[in-house]
Amino acid sequence: YGDHRDLHSFPTRRSSDLLRDEYWTVEMLKTIIPVVDGWRSYNFFSELQRCWAHILIEAKNHAKISYLTQIVHQELQELYFDLKHIRSLSLKNYEGIRKQADNKLGIIIARLENSRDKKIRAFHKKLTNARTDLLTALKYPDLVLDNNLAERLLRHLILMRKTRGKVASIQGAEALMLLASFFETCKLKNINPHIRLAKLLEGMVGK
Repeated sequence: YGDHRDLHSFPTRRSSDLLRDEYWTVEMLKTIIPVVDGWRSYNFFSELQRCWAHILIEAKNHAKISYLTQIVHQELQELYFDLKHIRSLSLKNYEGIRKQADNKLGIIIARLENSRDKKIRAFHKKLTNARTDLLTALKYPDLVLDNNLAERLLRHLILMRKTRGKVASIQGAEALMLLASFFETCKLKNINPHIRLAKLLEGMVGK
């Protein structure tokens, strides 16, 4: 950041206690089930959905190592698309399907259990730890299996950061995030953000 005076007040650590204490209220922790990647600092949530997209990307990278990991990648893909199709049916209860999916996931994970490759063993451990969290969405009808939508909504901000660099202050970053959230929310609700923003500003001037 350009303004060094703000640095002392901006926390540099990315630990779970910072996220919990600074960004989430007690009520939010009771009601929100986030869709997350493998970052350990999200583990303070009582329940979470592990993002399938991140797992599949890693499985694809490992598929280059051996024929076994190619099979695992293919089977994980098939399970993911099967789950997406089943979720599109809008069933009232997915408990039976969740048990079947867990059994299949266990078989896939077990394929990597005896590998001597260090990277494959690490991936086996990651899948083992993520096993339950990969199927949380089957317990809640409105929960998605991946965070692809959020990633797409953030993409233009990442591109802007790469081309324009960082903002000059904490206040600037907060303003940017506020406007970005407003515009993307309007788009998702099929509301013209420019017209809505103009009305809000008119109301503020009137007051």
